Amino acid sequence: MMKALRIIAVSILALTLLFSVSYFYLVYKNNINTPRPSKQEIQQALDKSTNWVLKNQDEVLKINNPVIWWFITKSAALTDNYELSRLARKYGSSMVNKNSPWAGYWKKKSSFAYITGSLDYLEEYQRFFIYALSCDTDLGDEKIIQEQFNLNYCDWRPYYSSCITHQLMGIRLLQIKNCGDQNLNRRLSTQLTDLVEKQLIWDPRVGDVYIQRTLMLVESGNQDKVKSIWLRNILDAQQDDGGWASFDKILPVPDDKYFGFSYKFVDIRKPVSNLHPTAQAIYLLSLVSKQYAD
Repeated sequence: MMKALRIIAVSILALTLLFSVSYFYLVYKNNINTPRPSKQEIQQALDKSTNWVLKNQDEVLKINNPVIWWFITKSAALTDNYELSRLARKYGSSMVNKNSPWAGYWKKKSSFAYITGSLDYLEEYQRFFIYALSCDTDLGDEKIIQEQFNLNYCDWRPYYSSCITHQLMGIRLLQIKNCGDQNLNRRLSTQLTDLVEKQLIWDPRVGDVYIQRTLMLVESGNQDKVKSIWLRNILDAQQDDGGWASFDKILPVPDDKYFGFSYKFVDIRKPVSNLHPTAQAIYLLSLVSKQYAD
């Protein structure tokens, strides 16, 4: 019995040591100094990803995610891409025509009027976005909205959460729409980007949230916080078809599958490009490409 317990204890210790060494190696690789990707590399990846969206436009138009389509709208404007702009307008027009609470992404002034409890079916961060888009005072007085002006609203630990990037998106929308206390918004934006930078340092999994974090640093004007290796990792994670998958490949396994990092931990799957990480990567690359031009 004691021998069996010793074997179990040694096995657990060995696995813990292996996991720790592997993790710190990945963190090290995620923070090494590398040359900044060239303008040509950025443009090639951007063109390839844009073509993926246009090629799959019938399918992606079925995906009802306003903020993702707003990213595409912004990307199309930055790159002066008519076809991408036409596709984004098609989705945006449907929001405006329905008088959706999300129409504020495509209208200068939102006509949304909040009715108490009418948004309870949405996630907390989604309600925060709608408040930023509409600046509706009744919605702004809700407890769940006020809580998201607290720096400690989210747990900063990076491994499972996109909470901080969502909070930062809401604050950025408030700045763009000139809603609320702009001194508070500026202070929170700066503090939240510091936390996002820490998350990128310590979470080496190049998936959806990794792209989202890098995007929000660049979009908020904090491109100086973005390490070249993070952009390189994102470019390297692009699929052959031009899109990105919400999965970080590590080792190939049979049947064209990979062992790798999923959103929460590890998984074995075949990576498939999807709109959520791809749209974020397109907006990120559009912003970076614009920096080269400037």
